Amino acid sequence: MSISPDLVPAGPPADRRVVLLGGAAGLATVSLVGVLLGDDVPPLDAWLLAHLYAAPGVPVAAVATVVSGVGTLAALALLLVVAGRLLWRDRRRAAGPLARHLLLLLGSASALLLQVVFQRPGPPVAAADWTYPSGHAVVVTAAALTAVLLAWRLGPGWRRPVLTVAVGAVLLVSASRVLLGEHYLIDVVAAVTATTGVGLLLASVLRLWPARRAAASTAGSIGAGLG
Repeated sequence: MSISPDLVPAGPPADRRVVLLGGAAGLATVSLVGVLLGDDVPPLDAWLLAHLYAAPGVPVAAVATVVSGVGTLAALALLLVVAGRLLWRDRRRAAGPLARHLLLLLGSASALLLQVVFQRPGPPVAAADWTYPSGHAVVVTAAALTAVLLAWRLGPGWRRPVLTVAVGAVLLVSASRVLLGEHYLIDVVAAVTATTGVGLLLASVLRLWPARRAAASTAGSIGAGLG
């Protein structure tokens, strides 16, 4: 008895309902925290600002500034590379998936509008007035999530490298924004959570999330193997 490898799930072991619930939970959590916090600063954020803030002119600040810019550009470049590869491989069939992933990218980035909703002030040294959630972290997370889901269409050889670069870019950019005093830790965590939440909701609605193969198909393959 054998099962065709084509029937092995191509994506994470989660169905559409789990993805929808996960996305809704992430967005709801960020909204609830924003309401409960108001303008208060969590103790951890106060400690980080007091002990890890890299003032302008010090070497750490220069490095963090470079990491912030390069990390954001890396995530966007990664997305372009993956999209270009998909377009090159599936020239005639790539337009539809690419258009839906563009909607995913733009929709995920709309988490930035939560800044206007909560109007929560950031660190005293921050240049921006509203910093919840972090704009840089929203952009890099939206690009990273879109690139990862696109890479899943390209096969196993693309998935792990793209996921590694995407996660690394999100972590490095988020950390750099905190070190520079442009955001509290809660701002970047909220940005990643909200952007991923919106992204999961859209990925489910647009049917971009790699779902399980139907059990009926697997059962049919097993029957064929027995026959």
